Amino acid sequence: MSDNLLEIINDDSEELFGQPYWLDTTQTSLTQGVRNLLAEEKLKPSIYDIPMPYLSVSQINTYMACSKQFEARYVLGVEQPPINVSMLQGKTIHKVLEYFYNKKINKELSPSIDEVLDTYKTVFKSETDFEFTRKEWETDQFINTQGEVFLKSWYKDKLPKINPIAVELVFVIPIAGIPVVGIIDLIDRVNNFNPNIKNNLNFHPTNDILVDNKILAKKMSQTEADNSLQMTLYSIPTGIVQQRYDIFIKGNPASILNAGSRAKGPRLEEIITYRNR
Repeated sequence: MSDNLLEIINDDSEELFGQPYWLDTTQTSLTQGVRNLLAEEKLKPSIYDIPMPYLSVSQINTYMACSKQFEARYVLGVEQPPINVSMLQGKTIHKVLEYFYNKKINKELSPSIDEVLDTYKTVFKSETDFEFTRKEWETDQFINTQGEVFLKSWYKDKLPKINPIAVELVFVIPIAGIPVVGIIDLIDRVNNFNPNIKNNLNFHPTNDILVDNKILAKKMSQTEADNSLQMTLYSIPTGIVQQRYDIFIKGNPASILNAGSRAKGPRLEEIITYRNR
């Protein structure tokens, strides 16, 4: 599989790419949505032997990092360990941002910072119903405080500037005979070009920006962003040239645990990258 994937990444032939389909995962699961397209013969089955009806960026990255781990998880179905606090917090913040970006798309009144923080606490509490692992110092209070720092920065510096036209957009596209799926966190419009974009998904290559939200221990390098397989794949069905990572950097735990610490604390940064057609 590795050689085939490298050929796909390095080949810019338009014939490699089939028609993209956009899935409504509020009504059905991603896997079922792909199966429905296969049953309706809108999508052809993979010409390669893969364990699921599709490939995703996480599957590809897992395989490229360790084929044995890919086999254990996706072929043998070995039960995965519980998520950690970073993954839990990432899921929580993704849901909070999705909620308020949808409100902005629907032209609702801007939320107060208290509403944002209350929503974060409510979503976090619902996520902790599932099993997860944590370090001794990762108390609920610590996690909530860290989340508040992230969201206060996002509320002040990001939310007023962002013009969302689509959130948590799920696609499947045939690439070299393999259905490939992805979930785009946000499409940000830099001006009012074609205001009906939300209804027809006719994205504009230079007036829209693909945005991915991440929680990381340190800032992503420009080289990492430029070489990101995720952004490369996500630009294919949309045709969007510019991508942006909105990165919530965790910082040193001491900056949260100890008042007045000089350690660099949680912060929100961004990095821009581009893809061409």
